[in-house]
Amino acid sequence: MGLPGRERQHEVVMKLTRASSYALHAVAFMAQQKNNKPVASHNIAQARGIPERFLLKVLKPLVSARVLRSIKGPNGGYELARNPADITMLEILEAVDGPIRGHAPFAEKANAALNNKLEAICNQSAEAVREHLKQVRMSELAAPARKEEPVVEEEEVEEEAAAPAPPPPPPPPAAKPAAKTTTRRKTKQAT
Repeated sequence: MGLPGRERQHEVVMKLTRASSYALHAVAFMAQQKNNKPVASHNIAQARGIPERFLLKVLKPLVSARVLRSIKGPNGGYELARNPADITMLEILEAVDGPIRGHAPFAEKANAALNNKLEAICNQSAEAVREHLKQVRMSELAAPARKEEPVVEEEEVEEEAAAPAPPPPPPPPAAKPAAKTTTRRKTKQAT
């Protein structure tokens, strides 16, 4: 709730970076694979609509964080290093974007007590977010959507279907009776 008499100017939003979003999509895609074969990066990129060059940059820190394994060779690719139930959303986000921390920029040095309180609140909030993301498992994110949880594409289709139908086109103007055409036959006269 904002201050009385003031309109709300800014909204606080938790926003994933494009890199972390791509990483989550890539790991979820690998978690959904039924076989235990490595998945080529171009297959992940194509399936999820991710530019492959950017995907490769995102997968590298996931290998370093031991979320994924990189397999070399003609049948190589990437595979999960652990069971999807043992991989958390927090691990993926922090592997790609770095640690989630609270930060309150100091306004004035004269307000050190307030600055310290604000910094502590931001750190507590960041820790609460970290704890929440630690509870989200990739097995949950990779699981197919249940009936009561429609996926975004279905919602868009439903919204389009719920929109009123456009009015029917006006009927064509009344047809004019066709003009009578007469044909004359030329007859050859015998000479």
